Amino acid sequence: MSSRWLSLAICAACAIAPASATAAEHSSLNASFSPDKLAKATTVGIGFQLKSGATPLTRLQLRLPTGVTAGFNTLGLETCTLAGLEARGSSACPSNALVGLGHAVVAVPLGSQQLLEPVSIKMFMAPAANEHTVFLFYADGSAPVIDRLVFQSVLFGESGIFGGRLDTAIPPVAGLPGSPDASVISMQAEIGPKSLRYHTHSHGRTVTFTPEGFDVPARCPRGGFPFSGTFTFADGSEETATTRVSCPRTP
Repeated sequence: MSSRWLSLAICAACAIAPASATAAEHSSLNASFSPDKLAKATTVGIGFQLKSGATPLTRLQLRLPTGVTAGFNTLGLETCTLAGLEARGSSACPSNALVGLGHAVVAVPLGSQQLLEPVSIKMFMAPAANEHTVFLFYADGSAPVIDRLVFQSVLFGESGIFGGRLDTAIPPVAGLPGSPDASVISMQAEIGPKSLRYHTHSHGRTVTFTPEGFDVPARCPRGGFPFSGTFTFADGSEETATTRVSCPRTP
């Protein structure tokens, strides 16, 4: 191991855990609305925790409740390209293309243990593809193991209790030299967070405003708003996790 990687391993000792210690019994999914009100634009929070980082995650299919993807309102006034993100990072994207923020944890194999590296996540609106909405994810690592990771998610229509499916292919994540690929083991993101600020020009003036996120339907389905995540791994195995956002209490 080079001195560079040895130094990294020593400095990150507090973030190293046995592979079994990072594993949950089952993969899990969580979701939230903020504000949690019917017939209102909302910030959608979504996250997952995988049962293990031993086999890299290669695909994520996230299904959203019917009606939630009906409109983005003012979210994503401009777009960003995959090529621009890969070449120049998030600085290549206009501020009006930013639609979400979050964080993730990547498990990097290190012998019989795993180095857990946190990464920040930014989501951008991309040009539509075949009339489908496309989001770009930009992951920026805080240590040399993960430098820059870019991948896209395409929103497809669904039927039944789900109104949309975000289909995301996760590219290989190189680990330490001579070691297996790293794996994303958890992620938490907000689409349409209140911290977003967009800028437009009107009558010779710059107007700053907070864009609105997804729409919440006027009616809540029995049992709450359903979410489902299907995780596909490099060995061909799959896992599915589900969750619901409870129906808001009526005044």
